[in-house]
Amino acid sequence: MPFPRLSLRSRFRRPLLAMLAASASGTGLAQFGPVEFSGSADLTRRTLVERSGGARLLTEEGPMARLGLRAVRPWGEQAAVGLSGTFALAALDYDGRTSTTGIPLFTRTRHAETELDLLFSPARDTPLGSFWLSLGLLDNRRLIRATAITPDLYERSSAFMAGLSWRTPPLVQAGGWSLGAEAQFKLSVEHRLHVNFHGALSPSKLRLAGGNKELLRLRLLASRPDSPWEWSAEWSRLSQGVSGSATATGLGQTWIVFQPELTVRDVGLRVTRRF
Repeated sequence: MPFPRLSLRSRFRRPLLAMLAASASGTGLAQFGPVEFSGSADLTRRTLVERSGGARLLTEEGPMARLGLRAVRPWGEQAAVGLSGTFALAALDYDGRTSTTGIPLFTRTRHAETELDLLFSPARDTPLGSFWLSLGLLDNRRLIRATAITPDLYERSSAFMAGLSWRTPPLVQAGGWSLGAEAQFKLSVEHRLHVNFHGALSPSKLRLAGGNKELLRLRLLASRPDSPWEWSAEWSRLSQGVSGSATATGLGQTWIVFQPELTVRDVGLRVTRRF
């Protein structure tokens, strides 16, 4: 049975012409308000744990610094669109074992994390608060430093994430301060993992299907109505399942290579300023 042919030209010509006509007349552009910018800085303590079969394989922990920028443009009376981006750096203490021989291993791990999101809010100012949908990229680069018995190990995790967040209206107002909360949940829709063993195994570079990611982030917010500054305490937990596997050779044996399940917990403080 032949498949029906879809004509993009016929299906989308009229909506596109209508949008162009609205833009040309100024009607479409008039729905947008001025762009609202905000910047943020975080100081966080990160703890990363890898497990296999319930047993801990390694722990990485230490301080992490993060900077962020967000741009939001109102659209009509309630909706809004926006962009947000954060970049984080950390140097963590590594406490684990070698994957091949199980020898205790202590070193340092460098993390560089980028989070980019396209944002849309169908209702950014309601009695129940504001609601946001997001679609973006969560990219983490992880370099486990070489030791006397192991070379550098480099991992890059790149995941496309879909998310939903809810920011409450002020819950408590006292002493000139407004207190509220924010909750965010993200789920990966595509995740790729790149690993470089720097010659320890052959092939040295592997591409794996990454495990599913789930990110839960909670914030307690404090601000003054007449101030552009906002202060928040943040807790987040990222859970990641076992990755796909591949075979590699080294030390005279053939190994099945995969990334075990892991969790990443961040606890910290954030300061945000509107411009």
